[in-house]
Amino acid sequence: MSTPHWFSRWSPPLLGRGGWGVRLFIARRYLFARKSHNAINVISAVAVVGVAVATAAMVCILSVFNGFEETVASLFTAIDPPLKVVPTEGKYIAADEPALAALAKDKEVGVYVETVEDKALLMVEGRQLPCTIKGVADNYGDIVDVESIVVGDGIYQLRQDIIDYGIPGYTLLAALGLTADFPPLQVYAPRGGERVNLHDPSDSFTQETLYSPRVALRVGQGKYDSEVVLTSLGFARRLFERQGYVTAVELKPAEGVSISALQRRLTKELGPQLRVLNRYEQQADTFRIMKIEKLISYAFLTFILLI
Repeated sequence: MSTPHWFSRWSPPLLGRGGWGVRLFIARRYLFARKSHNAINVISAVAVVGVAVATAAMVCILSVFNGFEETVASLFTAIDPPLKVVPTEGKYIAADEPALAALAKDKEVGVYVETVEDKALLMVEGRQLPCTIKGVADNYGDIVDVESIVVGDGIYQLRQDIIDYGIPGYTLLAALGLTADFPPLQVYAPRGGERVNLHDPSDSFTQETLYSPRVALRVGQGKYDSEVVLTSLGFARRLFERQGYVTAVELKPAEGVSISALQRRLTKELGPQLRVLNRYEQQADTFRIMKIEKLISYAFLTFILLI
């Protein structure tokens, strides 16, 4: 087979010692020639911008959610105690329970407040509305700055001699068409373990009367402003027929005592029958929703970033 003319002409210089000029020409051609990679450059730029924007969006959105948590937590501090002890099972627990008696004498507990909280029905001038009655001990003002969460022309007081006062949420009063200077409220609660007497339904309920101290509760949260009526512990015990019982004990650590450290210690000492809740755990539903929203946002942004 004959050798091509072009190969016989160029092969000696390329393969022999005299081919350095051609080699340098080819090297210079590929080293210094103008390159055309516009498509690759554009794709790289788009990728960089996409990653940067997705990362910035993730940082901003997660920071916003963190800010929401701090804002909500600051609102809860207006009325929620630093620590709250509740029964693990059931709603009520005896106030003289040995674990609670020891807790009341604990040197690291600065304020110990007994509370009774349950559902009831308000009636006034032919109008009625369900509510939550929260009865608190006389030292409740030592754990909550009540002056900052009440509005009106009167003063904060829950009882005087034989008179019991009630401080409803201002939204609850508005729903009843009342002001802070409201007429006496009739409060009804079903008797425990009894069926309704169809011949005389009122016989199946306990009835008490609350008077106005000319102030209303204004926390800034619908959970309290539209549902809660703050009153004395004795009134709540009579209404729900739970003398000697509490639904919760609210605590404030002594000065210099860490809330988290006290919670951990009390959780171990009180045993499984009682739970010790901090402010976040007292509002678990709200913070659980916020965490779910935060997790979903993080998942979507991560997916966009991966793409």
